[in-house]
Amino acid sequence: MSSVPANATGIIYSIPSVADATSYFWTIPSSASIVSGQGTTSIIVNFGNTGGDVTVVANNNCGSSPASVLPVMIGGQLTLNLKLFIEGYYMGGGMMDNFGNGGCLYVTGLSLNSVDADSIFVSLVDPVTLTEVDMTTSILHINGTANVIFSNTAIQGNSYYIKVKHRNAIETWSSIPVMMNLTATYDFTTSPSQAYGNNQVETYDHLGWAFYSGDISMSVFGVGYQDGVIESQDYSDMENAVNIILLGYVPEDITGDGVVESLDYSIIENNVIAIIFSIHP
Repeated sequence: MSSVPANATGIIYSIPSVADATSYFWTIPSSASIVSGQGTTSIIVNFGNTGGDVTVVANNNCGSSPASVLPVMIGGQLTLNLKLFIEGYYMGGGMMDNFGNGGCLYVTGLSLNSVDADSIFVSLVDPVTLTEVDMTTSILHINGTANVIFSNTAIQGNSYYIKVKHRNAIETWSSIPVMMNLTATYDFTTSPSQAYGNNQVETYDHLGWAFYSGDISMSVFGVGYQDGVIESQDYSDMENAVNIILLGYVPEDITGDGVVESLDYSIIENNVIAIIFSIHP
């Protein structure tokens, strides 16, 4: 089965040449139209808002071959089973749970579920044009997993870079485009090379790899906006928050425990010295 967005245009279907065939006959869903290629091994189709089967038979003077059939679903959901760690949230043992007290969303009162670590923004990016094809939000759990649902514009069978943004971590991309089937899987935690440019830090217990923490602000707009680099502005804003012991669900709390204090400061200090920045195509 394949899926396409409603009213998608320029979708190509093709089959290998069949020996001794003189022509090919394609049929498509009723709301779709063949732009070009009827009679050949490849067609271009514009879709409407209903799905159905794309079929083709090969013909010659002796008759027709059995039909090749591809069911096509309009606007079908694609699921990405994602895994990643956030450096500041990571507490050891493969968990981001504030040493057993629950995830950041839970300890700051934003979720009733103790396994909810934080929200992340996940995009699928066309590997040729580098344009964002689809974007959604998902809940990152304390064990690093997130069930990400794309529902409209991503096409099953196509490959995309996975781009992940988090409110105080460095924007991180998959190292290669990933084929999106109805269900796909990608695990950033197994190796630094799972991230584009090897842009991850090893967890302190050597059980995985994590996104760098500390991109909390930018010079023009301040805290809560990100510029893709951990530098002096982030450091200065963190210093101010530590001095007043800022509480709650705030970007400066890069450990995710609801309190901005010395450990948050220490993590950002190390990453400022290392000049950590987002790496992507």
